[in-house]
Order: sequence, then structure tokens, then C-alpha cells
Amino acid sequence: MTTTITGATGVNQITDDAITDAKLPAGSVLQVVSTKNTSATTINSTSFQTTNMELAITPLATSSKILIMITSSVGGDDVAAAYLYGGIFRGSTELFEMLGQREHNESAFGGGMSMTYLDSPSTTSATTYKFMGRATATGMDFRFNYNGGQSTITLMEIAG
Repeated sequence: MTTTITGATGVNQITDDAITDAKLPAGSVLQVVSTKNTSATTINSTSFQTTNMELAITPLATSSKILIMITSSVGGDDVAAAYLYGGIFRGSTELFEMLGQREHNESAFGGGMSMTYLDSPSTTSATTYKFMGRATATGMDFRFNYNGGQSTITLMEIAG
């Protein structure tokens, strides 16, 4: 027996026994992908370098937005004149960057970095997002997944 629900809010869209992404309102989560990385990566350049953290998602609609959420443990040599930056990239395009948190002692520092960015890729093709890092001075060794730490990257497709 089929139950029909009707109303001004659009709930009558489920009467055909199928809720598709096209029937969901803007702001609905359409899909989620996530991965964890435990491989340590050393960054010692003022240009962005890979952290080996990347993940692909294939949006269902060109109007969709992708919410990118990244967390990572970071650390390295404690040098007052150098800082570590993390960046979110779509392919080779930089979308967002931020300064990493520093908690330090006299010889090294460790801490965490958390980044969130809402992107509008305007495509239904597989899209790869990367987490990259750079230093503000050459010769400094900074590490993602510092001292056995972990990183995660989560991508959420949001209906536009």
C-alpha cells in the first residue's frame, strides 16, 4: 500500500517511492567521502608541497557545493622566524590557506591544524581536493602527521 503525503513544503515529492538528489532542497547533503592518513610528510620549502592528503568526489550536479573539512597534526623545528601554512587546493588551484597553530618547547613544536572551506566547482566530473603545506622560510623542517599523528579529509556534496 502506497502512502501519499502532500503539503506546501514539497513532501509530496516522495509519492513515487523514490527520493532523488533532484528532489532534495538546497542545502541537503547529497554524498560524503572521507579518508584518514597516517604517513608523515616533511615540508621544507616556501612553495606549497604535497602532504599526501587528497581525495576525489564526483558531484551529482553543477550547482552543487563541496564542503571540504581537513584536520592534521603538525610539528617541526621551533624557529621563531618560520611558520607553517596549510592550503586547500582543487587540482592545482589554491582555494584557501591558513597559518598552523604552534605549541612549542625550546627545540620543537607540535599542534594541530583544522581547515574548512566551501567550494563551488561547477562540474559533474571527478574533482580532486588536496591538502598541501609550505614554510615561511627555507631550511625549516615542518611535518604533517607529526610524531605519529593522523590527518583526515572529508568532502560533503551540498545541494545548490
